[in-house]
Amino acid sequence: MNKIVQSFWKAFFYTKRVGLRGLCRRLQRKFQPKIVQYGPWLERHGIKERREFWNRRQMQVVEPIIDVLLLGNSVNAEKLCLDLKKQIWRPRGMYTDIKHCRGEYLLLVSEDIKLERDALWQFYQAIENYGKPDMLYCDHDIRYAEPIFKPDFNYDLLLSYNYIGNVIVVRREVLERILASMQEKVPLIYDIIFRIIELGGEDIVHIAMPLYHSFIKRTKEKTIIKKIIGEHLTRMGYNVTISEGKARNTWHIQYEIEKEPLISIIIPNKDHIDDLSKCLESVFRQSYKKYEIIVIENNSEKADTFKYYESLTQKYTNVRVLYWTKAFNYSLINNYGVREAKGDYLLFLNNDIEFTGTEAIREMLGVCIRKDVGVVGAKLFYPDDSIQHAGVIVGYGGIAGHAFLGVQGSEDGYMNRLKCCQDYSAVTAACMMVKREAFYKVRGFNGKLQVAFNDVDFCLKVLSQGYRIVYTPFAEAYHYESKTRGIENSYKKIKRFNQEVDMFRVKWKDIISTGDSAYNPNLSLYRWDFSLKY
Repeated sequence: MNKIVQSFWKAFFYTKRVGLRGLCRRLQRKFQPKIVQYGPWLERHGIKERREFWNRRQMQVVEPIIDVLLLGNSVNAEKLCLDLKKQIWRPRGMYTDIKHCRGEYLLLVSEDIKLERDALWQFYQAIENYGKPDMLYCDHDIRYAEPIFKPDFNYDLLLSYNYIGNVIVVRREVLERILASMQEKVPLIYDIIFRIIELGGEDIVHIAMPLYHSFIKRTKEKTIIKKIIGEHLTRMGYNVTISEGKARNTWHIQYEIEKEPLISIIIPNKDHIDDLSKCLESVFRQSYKKYEIIVIENNSEKADTFKYYESLTQKYTNVRVLYWTKAFNYSLINNYGVREAKGDYLLFLNNDIEFTGTEAIREMLGVCIRKDVGVVGAKLFYPDDSIQHAGVIVGYGGIAGHAFLGVQGSEDGYMNRLKCCQDYSAVTAACMMVKREAFYKVRGFNGKLQVAFNDVDFCLKVLSQGYRIVYTPFAEAYHYESKTRGIENSYKKIKRFNQEVDMFRVKWKDIISTGDSAYNPNLSLYRWDFSLKY
C-alpha cells in the first residue's frame, strides 16, 4: 500500500511540474517495449492489415497505367512475371525496352525483388492523390529481415549514397526525355533519379510502406557511382572533390569555395573563461581563416572574465566583445550579434563547443554556399564520445529532439545516417552556420523563445522559405552542454520552459501531427535510435 501511495504522490508532483500531457508521454515511453522486431511488425502492418483499405470496385474500373520496365540483367524476369500475376491490380505489361511501353507510368526494376501483392495499387493511389508526380519510391526490406524505412526525398542523403534504392516509378514522358539525352544503353536508376531532379525539380513522392523485398545486397562499381555524382554536380554548376565517406559505400563531397567570404562567428558568454578559451582555441586552429569573432558578454560577475576579454581584443584584431546587459535571452542576444556582424555567413557557437579537427568550418561553409542551402549543422559529441547532436527530428518526445542521442559516436547509425551528409528539418544552434540572407528573410530568432526550441523554430522558418537545412558529419565538435547556463531545474525555469514548449507546439502543430519529412512514420518517436514504432 505504501508503494501505491508513494507512486501516486510521485505522479501527482510530476504532473504538476510538466502537465498532464508530459505525464502521458512519460508513461508511453515507460511502457513501450524497448525493441520491436521487424517480423511481428510486418505481420501487423503488412498486406493483411492493409486489405480493409482496398477499394475493389475502384480496381475493376481503373485502367492500368503502369508498365514494368526491367533495367540490366540483375532481374529474375521469370520470377518477377509470376509475381506480377499475383498483384491485386496488374500492370499493363512487362518490357525490357521503353520503346514498347505505353503506360503513363513505368515501374523501373534493376534488382531481384518480390513485390507485395498491393504494391502497384499503392503506387497508383499515390499517383492520383499527389497530382501525378514525376517520380515515386517506397520503403523496402532485405530478405524480409532488414527494414529500410526511408525519409521523404532527401537530396543530400541521395548525394551520400543511393538510399532510394533500385525500384522506382517514373512518369514515362519524363523518362523518355532523360533517355534521349543519355548515351548509356542501360542507365542506372541512381543516374536517372539525378536527371529527374535536374529536369523537373523535386516532384518526388515517398510511400512510407515496405512494398517490396530485395534479395540482393548489391553495390555497383564505385567508380561508376562516383562518376554519376560528379557529373550531376557539374551539371548543377558546382566544382567538387568526391572521396569515400565515413561509412562503407558512402561518399564525402567537398565543394570548392572560389571566393572566400567573411564568416561572423557569434558566441554568447557569461564568465566560464576556461570554456570560452577552449572554444576559441579550436576556432583558431581551423584551416579557414577569413572570419571575425564576436563575443557577446552577458552579465559576467568575475573580474578575470573582463581581463580575459581585454587580452583577447589586444592579441587578435578580428575579435570583438559586445555587451548585452539585459537578462539572458538566447534569441535576442544572437539577433543583436547579427546586427553588429559584417559577414555574409553567420556561425552561431555556444561557448562550450570545441572543434575536434581543423576543417570543420570549411566543411560547413562548403555546403552553406550552395544556393539551395540556408543552414548547416555539425556532428556534436558528449565528452564520453556519445552523440549529443546529429540532426533534429520534429515530433520526438511529442515535440522535437536530437537524432541518435546517446548513441556511441563510432557507430554508423540507421541507414548509415550518423555518418552521412543529409537534410533535416532542423539542427541545433549550439554549432550552426546560416546564410545571412536566409537569416534576414525570416527575421532571425524568435525573441519569445528565450531558451528552448528557438533554434528549431528558426530552422523551420528557414525551411518554409525554400532553403535546405543540412547536417554534415564532417564537421565535428565536443559540446559540454549547459555548462554555462545550467540545467532547467528551478520552478521559474521549468515554468518558462513549459510555456515555450506550448508556444512551439501550437505554432508548428501541423508538422508535429503529420510527421517530419526527414524521418519515417514507421519509426518510434520515443526512442532516439530510429527503432521501429510499436
